[in-house]
Amino acid sequence: MVGYLKIKTSYLMFMMKKKKYISLCMKRISGEISLNEGKKLDKWLHISSDHQKTYDDLSGIWKQMILPKAPTKPAVSDEWLEFEYSLGRIPVIDKSKKRYALFKDIVDIKNIITYTKSHRALAAVSFIIICITICYQLLRTPEIVTYITLNKEKKEVVLSDYSQITMNCGSLLKISNDFSDSLRQVYLEGEAYFQVIKDTRPFIIITKNAKITVLGTKFNVWSRGETTRVIVQSGKICFGSINDSSYLILEMGQMSDIWRDFPPAEGKKVNVDNFLAWMYNKLVFERTKLSDVLAEIERNFDITIELKATELA
Repeated sequence: MVGYLKIKTSYLMFMMKKKKYISLCMKRISGEISLNEGKKLDKWLHISSDHQKTYDDLSGIWKQMILPKAPTKPAVSDEWLEFEYSLGRIPVIDKSKKRYALFKDIVDIKNIITYTKSHRALAAVSFIIICITICYQLLRTPEIVTYITLNKEKKEVVLSDYSQITMNCGSLLKISNDFSDSLRQVYLEGEAYFQVIKDTRPFIIITKNAKITVLGTKFNVWSRGETTRVIVQSGKICFGSINDSSYLILEMGQMSDIWRDFPPAEGKKVNVDNFLAWMYNKLVFERTKLSDVLAEIERNFDITIELKATELA
């Protein structure tokens, strides 16, 4: 019995020592090893060819973790985050450290399940499954849920964070299926009233030519043709062009709009109730182009109006 305990104790000490040098190997491969740690590792590698093979295996794993790039496509959320970085609001993440942490997790899992030769086949299969899962999570394209309202139709949408969106007629709303992760983001064409639940995660509305960022507030967004207009009922919002770094902060009772790719117009005080009258089946117009008035009437009553005197539009 005493002999068995001695053997078991020696085995455990051996595995602890091996794990220590595996950690040094990982640091060397990722470029984070210190001078003293490097000397210890070099001595260990020269002791046995098995030690060198362990290092080579780990190095191979590290090289295989250079994942293929996903297909290039517009990433508005990434652009907005880069804008936030430039303002100093979000700390920049060291991508090399993030990769080392992922590498360390994979190697730790691989070491746990490969202590004995009898489990090597199972370890190989498990390791492949883990890598495939990680690649899928990194490269998968989020699915989009789309809501559409026709003429003479309005719709209420409740999001997973309990924020509410009231869509006006003739509108389109797109929501990513990973909405509940670190970023809340939707895409809008048309008109909608937003009641955003306060949260630490930013809530971003993307339109054809603008982006609106909030944490928790109530506001109306109108985006048709080449213009996006925002009216704030309560709270504050950040309003900017999608293709320009300029932006402004709008407060309760203020309105601003963006035409094409130009910077947002200076915020001004307005009668918010007039712009929200559509929610109560009313249409209120003030200094509005005749063409826009007729378009709203057509959408709300599902009719077609012909304007013969086109110069009045």
